Amino acid sequence: MPPLTRFIETILGTVRYKLLALVLFPILLVMPIALVLAIYWGKGFSYDQLFIKVNTDLSVAHDVFKRIREDYLTRLAVLAESHSFYVALESRDIAAINQQITILKNTTGFDYLHVLDTEGELLFGSAAESYNRVSQLLLTAAQGDPGVGVEIFDHERVLAENKALARKTILPLVDTVRASPTSRKIEDRGMVIRAIYPAKNAKGKVVALLDGGVLLNSNFGFVDIIRDLVYGPGSLPEGSIGAVTVFLDDVRITTNVPIRIGFRTSLEARKMTRSAGLSRFCRNRR
Repeated sequence: MPPLTRFIETILGTVRYKLLALVLFPILLVMPIALVLAIYWGKGFSYDQLFIKVNTDLSVAHDVFKRIREDYLTRLAVLAESHSFYVALESRDIAAINQQITILKNTTGFDYLHVLDTEGELLFGSAAESYNRVSQLLLTAAQGDPGVGVEIFDHERVLAENKALARKTILPLVDTVRASPTSRKIEDRGMVIRAIYPAKNAKGKVVALLDGGVLLNSNFGFVDIIRDLVYGPGSLPEGSIGAVTVFLDDVRITTNVPIRIGFRTSLEARKMTRSAGLSRFCRNRR
């Protein structure tokens, strides 16, 4: 008699083994189903927790970025509404105005800072006078409402504002396997936090605009600020670092991770960042 047949007959031949079989059979039947459900639930739970974590980090990063922009606008407001600047502007004291904007630029982190008229023409500051600086942000400020946002400058525009800045925008592109096809070899545009604050006379009329900008290309201090605020102590496993990267389209223009800027991200990652709402960083206005 085969061993398996003998084993089954032994179980069925005694009450003890029959009871044991009746107890174990449902457990053996249910266990695979429970195991499959546990794996399925665990996978879904992990995905949900990861999604919540990423979404929370993005929201915090967005709030930090908003605060940074508004801080720059506040710094312009301090100068635009000061009595000394008002007096210098009324008397057209070029030396005094240039001194004040130079001090503000050197102490607040602006990469460029100029005084424009309401048409966007340069009044005071060291920059190319003939370049068109008009944007929706400037038009709003000319009506008396200060504003701050992110603008994309072409290379000539960056060069017109500051020649040293223009060198920072030139990045040789490094293609990756899944990046979208392109014939471009370099990225030379600049992503700029631009803040414009109107200066008014005694009658409340806008007579000049303080126009300041901060270039984000190769701005490693900027990503470090966001990293420190988003990923505070204890928010990550030991030995981990919070990764913060700024993209201009699909090109890394600054990052705090050990990867060369200029690398292009994959098409899928680019679509994900757009669907996650990262482009809102470039549209927000105060």
